[in-house]
Parts: sequence; C-alpha cells; structure tokens
Amino acid sequence: MSWYSERKGLFYRPAIVLLASLSFGIWSASHLTSSILLYALVGSVLLLTSASFIKRSPSLRFSSLCLLAIVVGYGAYSIKVITEKESPLGRIGELRQGEVLVFGKVVSTLDSGEYNAKGVLQCDSIHIDSNAIVASERLVLIIELPKRFLGARLPKHGEYIKVYAELRSLNSPERNPYESNASRSLKRQSGANAIAIINSPYDIYTLDSAHLTIAERAEEWFADAHHAISQRLESCIGDSLSRAIATAVVLGDKNDLTKELADDFRNAGLSHILVVSGFNVAIVALVVYYLLRLLGIVRLRWRIFISMVVVAFYGFLIGFEPSILRALVSVELVFLARLLERKPDVGNITAAVASVALLLDPSQLFDPSFQLTYGAVFSLVFIYPSLSHLFIRESWRQRTGLIQTMLRASVETFLTSIAVTIGLLPVMIYHFHHVTITAVLSNIIGIPVATLLTVISFLLLPLSLVSSWLAGVYGDVVSGLSHLLSAVAKYSAGFGILRVMLPRFALLAIVLYYGVIAFVIFGSREVKNVFMKASFAVIVWVSLLLIDVPLFAEQLTPQGELSVLFFDVGQGDATLIRTPNGKAYLIDLGGIRKDGSSVAERALLPAIESEGITHLDAAFITHMHIDHYAGAVSILGSGLVDKLYVSGYPGRGYYITVFDSLVLAKHISVTDLIEGNRIELDTGVALYILNPDSSVYTAAHDGSGNEANHTSLAMKLVYAKRSILFLGDIEGVDEQRLVSNYGSFLKGDVVKVAHHGSRYSSSRELTRLAQPEYAVVSVGDHNSFGHPTIEALSRWHNASASIVRTDREGAILFHSDGNRIWREDWRK
Repeated sequence: MSWYSERKGLFYRPAIVLLASLSFGIWSASHLTSSILLYALVGSVLLLTSASFIKRSPSLRFSSLCLLAIVVGYGAYSIKVITEKESPLGRIGELRQGEVLVFGKVVSTLDSGEYNAKGVLQCDSIHIDSNAIVASERLVLIIELPKRFLGARLPKHGEYIKVYAELRSLNSPERNPYESNASRSLKRQSGANAIAIINSPYDIYTLDSAHLTIAERAEEWFADAHHAISQRLESCIGDSLSRAIATAVVLGDKNDLTKELADDFRNAGLSHILVVSGFNVAIVALVVYYLLRLLGIVRLRWRIFISMVVVAFYGFLIGFEPSILRALVSVELVFLARLLERKPDVGNITAAVASVALLLDPSQLFDPSFQLTYGAVFSLVFIYPSLSHLFIRESWRQRTGLIQTMLRASVETFLTSIAVTIGLLPVMIYHFHHVTITAVLSNIIGIPVATLLTVISFLLLPLSLVSSWLAGVYGDVVSGLSHLLSAVAKYSAGFGILRVMLPRFALLAIVLYYGVIAFVIFGSREVKNVFMKASFAVIVWVSLLLIDVPLFAEQLTPQGELSVLFFDVGQGDATLIRTPNGKAYLIDLGGIRKDGSSVAERALLPAIESEGITHLDAAFITHMHIDHYAGAVSILGSGLVDKLYVSGYPGRGYYITVFDSLVLAKHISVTDLIEGNRIELDTGVALYILNPDSSVYTAAHDGSGNEANHTSLAMKLVYAKRSILFLGDIEGVDEQRLVSNYGSFLKGDVVKVAHHGSRYSSSRELTRLAQPEYAVVSVGDHNSFGHPTIEALSRWHNASASIVRTDREGAILFHSDGNRIWREDWRK
C-alpha cells in the first residue's frame, strides 16, 4: 500500500486544498489586474456547480468549491486594497505635510521605551485648518521622547484625548528594493492605517478621564500581569543574558536582547527560538497537560479542558500577535478534537486556521512570518513522515532502552530540522537571501535546549510563589540553558563560510521545487522507489540548470550594464554601483535612526544580498558626517567589504570610534583620496576624484580645517559616452573651485545634488555646466534642515534637469549601456 493512500494524502485533507485555492486567488488579485480572470473564474464556478448537481458528482462539487475559494480570495484581496486606498487617515498621511489636530480614545496602553512611547488611538475626527473630517479608524500613536521630556505624564488606556501630530500613512509602498516593509507589519499588528507622530508629550491634552469597557479593562489587566510576570522572571534569574533569553522565549519580549546576541541567533538560523510562536504555545500546552496528569487529575476531559483554559490565558499574557493567535487557535482546535473524541488532523486544522486568517486579512499571505509558520507545520505533516520512515526502521522504534531512546530522539530531532529546512528553503531564500548550512546542525542542539528552557522558565513562575529556594535552583538551571543556547548560536554564527548568499528564486523555480517534493513524497513507501524518485528529481534539476532555465528572479542590477541605485536612507546618502562585469561598489553608507540602529541594515543589506552580491569590491565614504558613514556598523560588520576609500577628514565622536574599531577588527584597507586620483572600477568604467584639493586635505589632517563638508569627495563616474556626478556635501566655495578647474568636464547625464539640496550648494554656474538630464536629491522626509531648498531646486530646474527626490519617490535606479542612460522603475 502506498504512503499516499495509507497516510491519507493531500486530497484527503480538503482544508489544505481549499487553502491553496484561496491563496492562489489572493496571489492572482495582487499580480493580475485584469478582471477577465475573475469573470472566467465565476463562470467556471457556475458551470461546474451546475454540472455537479446534474451528474451528482462529489469530485465536481469539490472542484467548484475550490474555484469558489479562488474567487473569494481574489475578491477579498481586491476589497482590502480598495478599502486601504479610501482610508481618510491613510490619504491624509500621504498628502498632508505639517501637524493636524486629532481627537480620539487611547485603546492600547502606551509602552514607553528609551526613544519613544507607542500605543493605539481610536480616532474620532481630524481637524485641518478649522475643517473637521470624521474618521472612525485606528491610529498608531508614537510619542517622541527626548530625554528632557521623560518625566512627562503619558495618556492612560481609555482616556479621551486631543493631540497635535504629523500623520504618516501605513499604506505607503516600499521605499527601497527588497526592504522589509515595517509599515505593513505595524499595520497588521495594530489594525491601523496611519501613524500619528507627536514631537512632545506637551502636544497631548486629556479631555476626559479613563472610561474602560469590560474588554479594555481585561486588556489592561493582562498587560499588568505580563509586566508582573516579566519582573518575577527577572528576580529569579541571576544574569542579564539569561534574563533576556528567558523573557524572549517565554513572553516574546525581546527588548533586553543585545544586537550582537540577536545577530548571532539570526546568523546561526536560530532566530525562530527567540520569537514566541506555535513552538512555544505547543510546548506550554504539553507541559500543562502532563503536569495535570502528575498532579493526579486522571480524567482526560478535565485535563484537556484545564489545558485549554491555561493556554488561552498564556495567549492573553503574551499578547495576540498574528503568529501567536494562529498558533493558539490551532492548539485549541487540536484540544477540542480530543475533547470531542475525534482524531485531530494537524494538517487540516492548521489549513483551516490559515484560511480564516487570510479571509480576515488577505495581505498576510505575503508576510514572511505567515509563510514560515504554516510552511513549518506543513513540512512536519508531509515531509517529516517520509524521512522518518526512510531512516528509522520499525524494529528500532520498538526498542525501549535508555540509550536507544536517546539515539532515536536525536535522529528524530535531526530529521525534523531537515524536514523544516527542505520545506522552507525557497521561502528563506526569497525573504532572507541566504542559506545557513550550519542551521540544521545548530537546530539539533538548539531546539531541545530551547524546549527545556521554555518548560523550566514556565514552571519557574508558579514555583517562585511556592518556594524561593526552589525558584533559585530553577533560575540557575535557566541561566545554564540560556548560556548554552547563546554559545551554540555564537559558535554556529562564526562559520560565516557556511552561509551561502543566493538571489531570489523565480516563481517557476518555486513551483518546480515543491512539485518535485510532492512527486517524491506522495509515492511508494518502499525505500528503493523513494530513492529512485529522489534520483529522478535530482536529474531534473541538473537538466534545468544545464539548459539555462531561469530559476532565479531577474536582478535589478544585471550584468552587461552599468546600474546605479540611489537608496532612500532618509536624511543621508547611500548609492550602490554595479558595473557591466558584475563588480559592486557603495558610495556612502547611510546614517542611523533615532533608536541608534543603522539604516543600512534595513535598506542596504537586503538589496545587496538579494542581488546576489557576496562581496563589495570597495566602499567610498565621501566625508565623516554621521548621515554618510554610520552605516559602516552594518556594512563593515557583515564582512562584505575589505577596502575603503575616504576623504581624509578624520572626524570625531562615538561613532567614529566604533568605525575605527571595526576597521581594525576586520583588517580593512583604508585609502585617502584627493583631487586628481583616478580609480578603474571595471573595464571601461572609471571614477575621477574632483574634490578635495591638496590644500583642504592638508588642513584637515593638520587640524586647521574643521569643516568636513569642504573635504567631501566629489567624483565623476564615466562609462563610455555617459557619466554621473557625485557631489557629496560640497558647498558653494568648493563648487566655484570645480567650475574654475574643470569647466565642461562637469557635464553629466545624472547629478547627485550636493548637500541634499542646501541653499549653499547647487550654484548657478555649476548647474549651467552640468546640464544633467536628471538631478537626484537624497533627502529625508520632513527633515529639520528644510532640505531641499527652493533656491537649489529652481537652479536645477532652470538647467532643464528632471528633479527626482528620495523623500517622495523612494529609491531611484538608473541603467546605462554606455551609449544612453535611462531611469527604471524598480517596483514593477
């Protein structure tokens, strides 16, 4: 008998087939805008439904149901897109600059961090220039907290307030290629369509005291309980590292994790351990279930019922993030099936929960956490049983000795990790652009340790109420397990050579990949047949590679052309250059956010990795101002570059110290550039250095020159008949020197406007000589400097240049074949 029929394969799990149909409908709505498809699907549903009733065929009825699911998915996504476009708050956030007056009720407690406080406001109305707009929607309320305002009173949950705030839409498109859309994630968590940014707590006025509904009081109580449990965990665990890992594993609170620790877990393929997900919820459910059995509750129904209640309580404590809610509902449905004396089918239950989640929010289909959560479950449902049958013989399963049991558990853990890795490989490459070979091995140790850590940390909470001595013992065990887990992550992350960078798979490759897996799995249980099918699958893939089938998505910076990508890094500069022969360079590295993190980590690294760039041939830092070099924390730390070109200005401050330390630690070569240097980037591609001149360079090193902008690198990139000017942050006096020394050589097809469009730059003489087709302004949205100024923009406009700005258009991409240069829309 085949594995397919004995295990009741895919088509005996109708919820999975309907989930696939619903997902296809959502994908079609996001990629295919023609309504012809929808009409064809509706017509097919009507035709098949009619045929099924005439012929009384169950297969035809199920087929019509699948087509109906496609139509529902298509319609649900289309309706969501229309609703978002018509959101008053979203539209105001996109169009309005400056403050507006917002009235509403605080419906989520404001969590105060080091840099801001964040909560949710149920908006009633917005007032713009004395005009009131009714907008019954949710807003994410973000209060900027400079240190001098940290003692100010924040609004409480349930209070009715009015605030003066800047609105930012959460429906805006991606700002940079491959960038994870933080706005979409925040939107899914809060259900809001816009952000209200308040610069001071004194822009908030309380109009009415807190009036909480029963639901809101319950939410506040659980928030207080979450805080109390977090404090109890901290009091029982000795060191900060153990507390950070334990609170992340048990409560999903990652605020105390250091960046280095989080990077180690991510690079080792263990970051899923630090996120409370279905894994943690399932562990807690099993602990409670078997603990009740040890306590003498023998009736199965009572154990199941109490376990359901405790797991629901746990869900309330850690907060109903989408991933938690999905896992909680799945676990509760499994318990419910057992309570009703039905044999639960995990695949069917999980698919049903996923379908409901997609109906509520169709955009979740494109969320990495959604794909990883359900992909892992389906990998365990479909792939793991085949691997287990293949490598664990039936006679070995029946052995009950301690050593045999431990060996079998180790092999099962290894096979579990392999199954999940196989099932999630395309998803991991698509979203994270790399494969960590050590992830499988690190998970063999990491998953059992994380399981023990979750169990003991969870038991630590009730034990701390019973016995402080026993709680101390358990706290020491938690510390030991946490340090072991940290050591595994750090050691595994150290094998950088085993981290393979890959561009995104094409849709065809993803379909072929899962098609081959299905071909191998849904076949015979006989080992020889499985090996024959697997061998055939390998031959198919090798053949596809030999005949050059496009298995990877088309790159934004293809070989054979010069590609220049100006990133949107806010108020700062960062540009990626890809030469015709595939060499890669960065000019400037972006700055930092208000929370101290590098913009490069969010904006630059995903694009570099997605384009399959494993090494940068060099990086140029035009000058040592923080908005141009602070991204070095991420770029240099990642090991992507071993050669730096700088302007010669030494710079001062904390981030300069960090920069210098990274340069020494990574053994990076640093070369100063001055006027007259020429660098060959590739065959036929040269970079000419126009600034600083030798006198400014000498003054900077002697300490007599204290203005970094004057030492900024100004460069001209030349490829055959086309050229691009990079002017850094040079100012008027520097531009005058360039005009005098270079004259017509300043002509360029594209100009990166100097100093973000400051009024002290973009002189009339320079713009007249350059006469570019495009003038690119790299600038932050609503920046405090007032960049770009009207004066600078008007001078470029008078030079007949098309002005493009990163604050309005996001990243900007150009291509050149040497004869012509053109702009390309990277979002298409």
